Amino acid sequence: MRRYILVLLLVSITTGLISQNSESYKSKFTIIEKNETTLKQSIIKGFVEFNKLTNSTKMDIYFPEKQNWVIIDSILFKYKGDSIINQSKVNNLQEISIFKELLNMRTNDFGLKSLGFKEGSITKEKNEVYIEWIPANGYDKFISKATTSLKNNLLQAVVITDVNDVDISSIFFEDYEVINGIPIPKLVKQHVRGEKLNLYKLIRFSDVEVH
Repeated sequence: MRRYILVLLLVSITTGLISQNSESYKSKFTIIEKNETTLKQSIIKGFVEFNKLTNSTKMDIYFPEKQNWVIIDSILFKYKGDSIINQSKVNNLQEISIFKELLNMRTNDFGLKSLGFKEGSITKEKNEVYIEWIPANGYDKFISKATTSLKNNLLQAVVITDVNDVDISSIFFEDYEVINGIPIPKLVKQHVRGEKLNLYKLIRFSDVEVH
């Protein structure tokens, strides 16, 4: 389950970068991931569609097996055919819900402000800006800080650091392309660390449509 939540996470980041005037996002995606701890590798291919008006995300996965996912608000429904085989709430920092804030707020704070994170130190180096975010609302029990990196006002990276000063999640956004007037990262890389987890993930978007 966690593996697919991370898939949804990356897809949602991209939809979150759409402007307030845009109502939908569609694309193909290919995800390659490898867990260095278990030495397991996988490839996932499919289509994704986000609709702002209905606040819903749909994912049609066709490889390695056909699966259909629908996220409405913060509820994830998993289908096989016409039958619902799983239903769960998606609501923590590593999942999908916080990224919908980016779509509405048109900011590059990764939705951290809406979760109660407070802006801390700001460091500027040439044309890059690094912002440190201090957690609150219970997140400070397991997160010491979050750091965002901006270049030319585009989100370049987000790093989540735990209370043991370990970077548990690092996400990088690359290959920006302006589509219908909106800059969209078509390549996202992620490194997730945890107990029995050392996961590297690469996701490539293609045939992107923004309306």
